[in-house]
Amino acid sequence: VSVVTIPIGDGFAKWLTYLCPFYRVLDLSIGALLGWIYLYGGIAEDEKTGKWHLLEVLTLLGVIVFELAYPEFKANYMGLGYTAYWVPVSVLLVLVFAKNTGFITKMLHCRPLLWLGNISSLTFLIHQIVIRALKMHIHREMLGGWYLPAIILLSGAITLAGAQGYLWVERKWKEVRRG
Repeated sequence: VSVVTIPIGDGFAKWLTYLCPFYRVLDLSIGALLGWIYLYGGIAEDEKTGKWHLLEVLTLLGVIVFELAYPEFKANYMGLGYTAYWVPVSVLLVLVFAKNTGFITKMLHCRPLLWLGNISSLTFLIHQIVIRALKMHIHREMLGGWYLPAIILLSGAITLAGAQGYLWVERKWKEVRRG
């Protein structure tokens, strides 16, 4: 069995797929095309919910298959596994769950998950800073086997509190500006 690798370093591949503006324009274009398909491709008006139930289940099974295949893909294709690998399944997830008619969507449509979704962009922006700051101040020797659970729980709580705090400050700032 031969292994096919892309002849670029992992660091460069990560930069390319996470930061390069040209690559990110492709993501934006895919999102815009997906929105167009949803709005003008007859998907938004389709009311046959039975197929949406099935599509939700099949999409989640697809995510599981992608997750199981990911280590092999990452080993063979280096940094392209950072984002490029997940584009097809992500597009399908957005398209299927945007319809908001399947039973899984309805089950997930609860206040805590909606709140989490609304602050997810803020948490994405600060989570790495919080994790790195915690790792600078909490050392593995201090907690032993509790180190990783403590970092996960603390960084999650601080990140969520930071995102919610930002929204509160933003709301107050807007109130002050309006007078």
